[in-house]
Amino acid sequence: YLATISLFFTSVSSHSWLECVDYKTSEYDHYKLGDYDPSKCNAYPRGFERQYSEGFGIDTGFNWPHEYCAYPSSTMKTAVVNPGSTLYMSHPAKNHVAEPGCTNQFIPSTSFNVIVIPKSAAIEDKSFSKGLKLELLGGDHINGIVDFKGYQRCYQFCDNMDKSHCISGWKIPNDMAPGEYTGLWLWEFNVKEYYSSCFDFTVEGDIVFNSMNGSNSNDMNQ
Repeated sequence: YLATISLFFTSVSSHSWLECVDYKTSEYDHYKLGDYDPSKCNAYPRGFERQYSEGFGIDTGFNWPHEYCAYPSSTMKTAVVNPGSTLYMSHPAKNHVAEPGCTNQFIPSTSFNVIVIPKSAAIEDKSFSKGLKLELLGGDHINGIVDFKGYQRCYQFCDNMDKSHCISGWKIPNDMAPGEYTGLWLWEFNVKEYYSSCFDFTVEGDIVFNSMNGSNSNDMNQ
């Protein structure tokens, strides 16, 4: 029975996308997050114009089932961050949360990552193979466990399984050099079944000095 339910959700709605790159939230707890508020979104993915006009979680074909960028550039507002800060990103649940009250604990979410690379390098390295994976606050979801982590950190999921507001927090490294970057939001639903969104952002401000090791490394920018 559980396997049947899981297969149902796999075939019906196995897709999602990044809706907001920089969501100004005061709550990371999914119980307190609240519904998506467009006035709190401060930056958007590439190619988001049509999706923006339709509204949160509405299917417009924006979901992209590949491990590389769907759009070459962005015309909407992009994020500006400082080294050591956190980017909070929003996405719609699209039915993919393990919650026995309306789904089951085996709803798959294999991995969830944001990979960043200098914007100039992303032109050639379309798979972001030389990129840096950002730290996901709270850790990723563990399959078979109801933990509301990773992709599945969603507000009142059972009340709106399709368009429940989900949040993820990504730490910008303390030693990330100022400059322009491109990020790849990459959700692996079933194993090797990916959905992605791309976004551009700028790092400004001073590198946060780490007194524990007495130095800063910028391997990503060398």
